[in-house]
Amino acid sequence: VLKKIDHKIIYPAFGKKIFKSKIIKNKYDLCTVARLEYRKGHHLVFEAMSILKNKHDILVKYAILGDGPELSRLKDLVIRHSLHGQVEFMNQDCPIGEIFKSSSIHIMPTLTTPESVEGFGISYIEAGSYGIGSIGGIDGGAPDAIKNTKTGLICDGKDLNSIYDSVNLFLENNNYIKFGKNAKEFSEDFYWEKIIKKYLKLINYIKIFFNWWK
Repeated sequence: VLKKIDHKIIYPAFGKKIFKSKIIKNKYDLCTVARLEYRKGHHLVFEAMSILKNKHDILVKYAILGDGPELSRLKDLVIRHSLHGQVEFMNQDCPIGEIFKSSSIHIMPTLTTPESVEGFGISYIEAGSYGIGSIGGIDGGAPDAIKNTKTGLICDGKDLNSIYDSVNLFLENNNYIKFGKNAKEFSEDFYWEKIIKKYLKLINYIKIFFNWWK
């Protein structure tokens, strides 16, 4: 008779503890560190920024670090949405850490396309290690990397109002500070020294199971 074994997911390790300097003043309200693909939702962030600007007179600055097939289209969209001076495409030589250190919110409202779906969002965890909360899409692996309403917010990437509301809530009453603090604490669960212990424990459990099976 086979024994029922409860399965457990061990997420990938991120790295070592990182400290965000308290001296650096946030230069950007939003940032996205990711490959420039349609499913990452950069274009949706532009639309949310346009609503903030045109309906509420709120100007936010957005840093984008990444490369990919969407680059030209995204630059065209900046012009179309009149976001000159608000969106900055960062040089690929720019260290990822510098972007996170100078930003308040990491945003990537992912979408599922016929070609692909977003996997586990390691960039959300990386942002958290710098004390930055994230906004992610409901599709794909973002909900595993963002604890909704605690370390950030999960929005519906297919609903522009959902994205706009999430950005607005993050900025309201400096909520990004609270999300950032929680995100940093959550990111510590993904450090190498903790994850490796979980893997070793799992390997040992598998050995015990196979010895029993024999």
